[in-house]
Amino acid sequence: MRLVFVRHGSPDYKNDCLTEEGHIQARQAAKRLEGEGITRVYSSSCGRAYETAQYTAAALGLEVIKLDFMREIQWGSIDGTPIFANGQPWKVTDKAIREGGRLL
Repeated sequence: MRLVFVRHGSPDYKNDCLTEEGHIQARQAAKRLEGEGITRVYSSSCGRAYETAQYTAAALGLEVIKLDFMREIQWGSIDGTPIFANGQPWKVTDKAIREGGRLL
């Protein structure tokens, strides 16, 4: 099994949807993913993620399966000790690469 993760397009967080730019990004992601052999499309129940996933699902003739557990979670240390970017993985990964895998 192969999993492909796609982060939502440019969001309007206040209204939990995509911006016009986000819709463009989501359409482009759908085009890019058409030949990848995707058989299921999952999304968190956040509007911005669901809207993004709908483009790929439509292009592939699939339905989007919403999963509440895929919603954003809180990052950070358990005891409140500051950590880089509160541990957000999309920021921590870049730092780890720059620093040769060391995060502390």
